[in-house]
Amino acid sequence: MPIREQKPAWSAVPAAVRAETERRLRSRVVRATRAYGGYAASATFRLVLANGRRAFFKAGYPPPPGSAAIFPIDREEKRYLALSGFMGRWAPRLYGSFHLERWHVLLMEDVGPATIPPWTADKARRASRSYARFHRSTMGARLPAFLPRDDHHEFAVFWRTLAQSGDLAGTASLAGRRAALAPRT
Repeated sequence: MPIREQKPAWSAVPAAVRAETERRLRSRVVRATRAYGGYAASATFRLVLANGRRAFFKAGYPPPPGSAAIFPIDREEKRYLALSGFMGRWAPRLYGSFHLERWHVLLMEDVGPATIPPWTADKARRASRSYARFHRSTMGARLPAFLPRDDHHEFAVFWRTLAQSGDLAGTASLAGRRAALAPRT
């Protein structure tokens, strides 16, 4: 059974932080369900509001005594703010953010529960095409200077290593009837 990361319950979020969340979302939270997974240790909740809307709450918070430091979400917020014009329909909308009682909260659009994985051929195809449309939409655009320009190099090493391993045909076979085309594209 997979081990889930430690996350606080909604009742453990300071009352002032919960109240500020409701003030900013302009509605009372009637249900907060912990959301597991993600790229960093954070308090994450899918919120159902009294007005029928939904929101996603993500926060960096002070670590409990004796535990490892919690990853701050400052970089994530910076990227959301700087790239919102580029990300458009490819990312949840950022409703707002705030700092209170050593909590750094991002309030975002709730895009629903995770549906991937498991991957299906159709989901992989749709994700790949959407990813390509996103990158096509940014071609020639002036991106913020703080964005790294070489993060993809580490990822490319994997594909180069795979190609040199002689198992490219095995990977290409995932393309089904188009396996012969995969190594050339």
